[in-house]
Amino acid sequence: MADYEVAKALSDYADMLIASQNYEVGLGWDYSTITRSLSKKTGEDLAKDICDDYMDKCVEVSKDGAATLSAIDLTNFAEITKAFDDMMAGINNEMEGNKARLALRIATKNAASFGANSTGHMDNFVDLAGAASILADHNMYKSNEQEIYTSKAKTVDNLISEAIIYKVNGDFKANATGLSVYYPSHYHMDEIREYLKICPSEAYRQLIMGIFNDIPQTTISYQNRGYIGDDGKFHVTLTPESSRYLLNVTYTVYEQNEDGSLGNPIISKYVENGDSDWENLDFAVNFDGKCFELEKNPIMATQVDVSANNEIYMSKVIRNGVPETFRFVVLKGILGKQVRQVGVVLFNDEVGTASRDVLPLKPGDKIEVDGNTFTIDIKGLTLKKSDIHSSKYAVQVVAYDMFGNEFKSDVSIFDNK
Repeated sequence: MADYEVAKALSDYADMLIASQNYEVGLGWDYSTITRSLSKKTGEDLAKDICDDYMDKCVEVSKDGAATLSAIDLTNFAEITKAFDDMMAGINNEMEGNKARLALRIATKNAASFGANSTGHMDNFVDLAGAASILADHNMYKSNEQEIYTSKAKTVDNLISEAIIYKVNGDFKANATGLSVYYPSHYHMDEIREYLKICPSEAYRQLIMGIFNDIPQTTISYQNRGYIGDDGKFHVTLTPESSRYLLNVTYTVYEQNEDGSLGNPIISKYVENGDSDWENLDFAVNFDGKCFELEKNPIMATQVDVSANNEIYMSKVIRNGVPETFRFVVLKGILGKQVRQVGVVLFNDEVGTASRDVLPLKPGDKIEVDGNTFTIDIKGLTLKKSDIHSSKYAVQVVAYDMFGNEFKSDVSIFDNK
């Protein structure tokens, strides 16, 4: 609910909005804190109490990782509205070229995202100031040394930062800045049509319509389906036209069987930013030779979200006889990378969203992975990164468009040294 659209609608009626950018975890607010503070505090102090108390409650039940809550000053929201419209109009003016599309895609991909769909990926809400900051700072967004819309994006970033009175967020959403906006990174046509009816910005409405008009039969094509670069890495190159609908570029690593055929998948990850040349649409695989093991048994893991602070993965497991999605997080800190279990997430494929709650694994649960069954004891399960076991492995890049279609590269074989 801490979204641009909600804030704009309420700005004519309220001075402050307190809401979460993500799903609230089901605990709600402690209204006794509010009533105790009403007569003693300023509005800003009250907002701080509400946010801190909410996060304290999340910590108590170990649901603080993805928790967010922010207090937003609405008194000058008209300035944010104008800056947002100006930024979107600036992007629109450049949308015929590929650079503006790439700029928007990279910004929305690397900013914090919220919500979830039935694939387990974050879906359709993006941190607005985070995306604006990336638009403003990246030098590829300038054409012939002329500024396109970078200053307008910087204005949006600055104004939102000034409007955030106070915010709290867990480790998994450390880069959340306090206010999100709807952005259809995944294609749900009914959802997009409904949004276009209520979109509060004509410039933004035109931008979204421009993205989804005249969709070609083939959205993504390979210019080079796979080659080994001078850096020794496996590269692929997409055609310039692919940038319009490109969502993500990932790679999957497989074991290679003795007969040369592909074995079981080991891990699927996003191509890292340092190996992604978005301007030339050339992407390289930099696999570290590591997999995840659950109780010393390899477990296929799919990366579903990544930020400067953490990587979120999911794996398909059977818990107590029921197929479920096991989610875990690799926290990146001063002590290196630490794996932290989160629990299982239940997805409703009919509506394409996740349950608000992540169900913790508990002693007595029976977990089955690839035919191996483990019973969780009081110490929990041992989940860690380890070296892959096969002497050779295969790598394949998979590019995804906004409609969920996969476009696979050639396969390259590597020795596990």
